[in-house]
Amino acid sequence: MYFIALSLEISIPILYFSFLLPVVWLATMLPVSISGLGVREGAFVYLFGLIGMDNQTAIAISAIWLALTYVLSIIGGVLLWSQSYEKSE
Repeated sequence: MYFIALSLEISIPILYFSFLLPVVWLATMLPVSISGLGVREGAFVYLFGLIGMDNQTAIAISAIWLALTYVLSIIGGVLLWSQSYEKSE
C-alpha cells in the first residue's frame, strides 16, 4: 500500500503504514460486512485522516488495493483451474 501511495504521489512515511495497516486489517476481519467492504475504506479514511490524508486519497488507496487483490486472485484462480484441468485429462 505504501507503493500505491507513492504511485499516487503521496508522501507519507512508511512508518505510518506499518502502524496503521494492521489496525485496518483487524477492522476488516470484523464480521459486519462481506470481505470487509466498506469497513476497510472507513478505517482507512478515519486512521489516515488522523495523520492528515484527505478522504478521497485514502479511499483511492484502499480501492486500488482491493482491485489489485481481486485481479491477482482471478489470475491465480485461472492458473489453478487450468492446472487441475490438465491433470484430469
